Amino acid sequence: MRSVEVELEIAPSRLAFLRFVLEGFGHLALPVTLSGEEGRVKLLLSPGEEERWEKIFRDLEPWLR
Repeated sequence: MRSVEVELEIAPSRLAFLRFVLEGFGHLALPVTLSGEEGRVKLLLSPGEEERWEKIFRDLEPWLR
């Protein structure tokens, strides 16, 4: 099974917050910083976790911008 890749652009100051939240949800995804200055992140989601991530992201989106 392959990880599902999701790319995001968030406020650079919120990168650590995103990592903390992902750890709190049982390592829902592995975040890979593509550009710290631009806040570009790639998430490697476990297969089958896409719907769970979408629900969490909808709630978190205001905190990540």
